[in-house]
Amino acid sequence: VNSKTRQHMFSRIVRPECGNEITARYITWLEKQMDSDPNLRRVYIQAIGNVGSPETIAVLRKCVHNSQYSSYLQTSAVFAMRYQVIHKSPKVVPVLMSLYHNYSLPIGTRLAAVALLVYSDPGIAVWQRLAISTWYEPSPAVAQFVASSVRTMATSQDSLYSHIARSALLVLPLTKPIKVKAHEPYNLMTSWFTSDMEKQILEQLSWMRFYNFSNLYYRHSSRSSGFFRTNMEVLIQNVYKQLLQIIC
Repeated sequence: VNSKTRQHMFSRIVRPECGNEITARYITWLEKQMDSDPNLRRVYIQAIGNVGSPETIAVLRKCVHNSQYSSYLQTSAVFAMRYQVIHKSPKVVPVLMSLYHNYSLPIGTRLAAVALLVYSDPGIAVWQRLAISTWYEPSPAVAQFVASSVRTMATSQDSLYSHIARSALLVLPLTKPIKVKAHEPYNLMTSWFTSDMEKQILEQLSWMRFYNFSNLYYRHSSRSSGFFRTNMEVLIQNVYKQLLQIIC
């Protein structure tokens, strides 16, 4: 009898979870594959992130700091940490904060760190540092992205992020009042209830643009009777390059 399903008929299908040793060997193999095939580095970076193990943070962080990688790969390595954010890994918040405060990294990489950081439930101390940093941030693009993230989370009515919204609301007075400009990076989210109060709608629009990479993300989701559904999710990378290809 299978210890998980309690049914003998599934014993050949259900396999036990990978142990730490097997996971470590798999991560090491993926890391070696990145060096052997540069054309598939983006794929292997994402595969490492999909493992979901806390051990992947160190590997992905090394990819971010690899100066031989393009800003696109460095940014992809940050976004690959999203499963650690979802699982509230205590190791990921300090890493994301260090990446955000590293001015030598590409702007897009720092923006990616902020984009994940606001959903990691980092605590009021981290929110304070984010809010105050908008006053001395050397990049106007990063300052606007951080300020818009704090503002949109502080005004969020989504019950799923209520604990995050409370922290963002407390530090909102510390945030520099920056007017959102359409051509600069921003992160906006809004939520509301339908007229019959039976469904909650969530919309998120995130725009990142820097030297050789652009990222437009839109998500429309709904929540009803405890069920969460993503009705539409669109991610367009290198928007300018694709538009030029269409025009030309």
